[in-house]
Amino acid sequence: MKPNMVHHDKPNYMITIPWYINNIANVVGAALFAFIIWLFLGFSWQLVVFFFFGVWTQQVHRFQHCPSVRLPRFVKFLQKYRVIQDARHHWVHHTDQHTSHYCILTPWLNPVLDRLGFWRGMERIFAPIFGAPRRPDLMAMPWYPDRRRG
Repeated sequence: MKPNMVHHDKPNYMITIPWYINNIANVVGAALFAFIIWLFLGFSWQLVVFFFFGVWTQQVHRFQHCPSVRLPRFVKFLQKYRVIQDARHHWVHHTDQHTSHYCILTPWLNPVLDRLGFWRGMERIFAPIFGAPRRPDLMAMPWYPDRRRG
């Protein structure tokens, strides 16, 4: 939670830290998850695809916060052809009270997931568990636990 809150207070913070520190949580998390899946279900091409995209999501997110002049050519190419998200698409998340455009990998999923109410469903599941101290709109919901009385 804390790195995410820092990111929302200081959107460019992630480009001031080394790339390996920025990405370590995704690499470890994806590796652990892939290992568990491999143990129970075995190796598959789907596992490789999951691991690849799981590892790269935070780096793609970092590219969205970098000035364009600092981006490698292949990243600019992928952003131009909408394979990965560019800064303009991602910035909607930072200017919309952080209530939409949660997907940080591709620009194709956000309109679909926002329209389907996917993110609202995720908020309803996870906000009561982990809290959402910076979202007064969620804290006002009847299903949100009142942490002050607890």
